Amino acid sequence: MRQDFPAFSIPKTSAVAFSPRLLVHRVLTVAAGPGGLAFDSRALDKPIDPGFDIEAFARALAGKASSGGHPPKPPIDGGPHQTPFDIEVAEQCYVVLELDLAVNWRFREGSMGVSTKLDFGDSNFGLAFIDEAGGVHRDKVPADCRLAWLSVAERRPPSRQGFNLDMAFQFASANPAITLALPTLFDPDIPSSGGSNFP
Repeated sequence: MRQDFPAFSIPKTSAVAFSPRLLVHRVLTVAAGPGGLAFDSRALDKPIDPGFDIEAFARALAGKASSGGHPPKPPIDGGPHQTPFDIEVAEQCYVVLELDLAVNWRFREGSMGVSTKLDFGDSNFGLAFIDEAGGVHRDKVPADCRLAWLSVAERRPPSRQGFNLDMAFQFASANPAITLALPTLFDPDIPSSGGSNFP
């Protein structure tokens, strides 16, 4: 597929010392509203201990729908989120992106899945995807994937970082053996809270 948007891959490693104490877990969802499609997200953030196994956590989510959560906190500076999928980070953390199981969408197979609009170096790293069978993939999006995670190591000016989420809505066709897909690009920001820098 032709790609006409700026997309920089997230590196596998970072030279920044990384000691996360927070899991930033977002369930992204969409529903039909009175004015059209309504996009939203739920936060299931939690503190984590040193040695937290992010891969085991993500694999345990495969094939399941996360319940609970609450609306994400507003930006510390009081400004509005730029998109419903924006994610505020205030410290080093893991960011888990989960596509709502109730919506027939996935990260687009064969794509980068998650990328940045500019080259932010190794301030984010370790992007990985989980397929519905619990398999871990670190290069391209596998088939049937609605889970991804990455590590946020630092924020330096500009602390607001633009991301691309490359997804596809899936539809049944007249031929039961064929599933149609509508590629869709979302572009949230994953900024630091209130413009603060870390570590």
